[in-house]
Amino acid sequence: MHSSVPLLEFDKQGDVRLIQSKDNKSLVHCQCLFARYILHQINVERKEIISETYGNIRSLAIHLLNEQLNENFENAYQQWRWDNEKLLNYIYLNSERTKILDNQTEFELENLSLRLEVIR
Repeated sequence: MHSSVPLLEFDKQGDVRLIQSKDNKSLVHCQCLFARYILHQINVERKEIISETYGNIRSLAIHLLNEQLNENFENAYQQWRWDNEKLLNYIYLNSERTKILDNQTEFELENLSLRLEVIR
């Protein structure tokens, strides 16, 4: 925890209260700092969840593409396309793998929405 963020104290009954900082900041100031810290942590957690979801979808797409290339390289190579305008190479996944990727992407995005809803 950053040193400017107030610490929490637990009493014998289990109640929680903020400990005022040693530099005699007001209780309201301590509460504001703590609220800012909590909002920052929520933002960090949201970014991690979004990054994890993107990573899962990307990993599956790469796996499916490699699987398709390994099955029949010549056929997959014939699907290779070059976009001169964007200077990109790309290969279309076959319909079976496209459905797998679409279904998993839909699942990941629904899961992402639920996880983000929990930390709201």
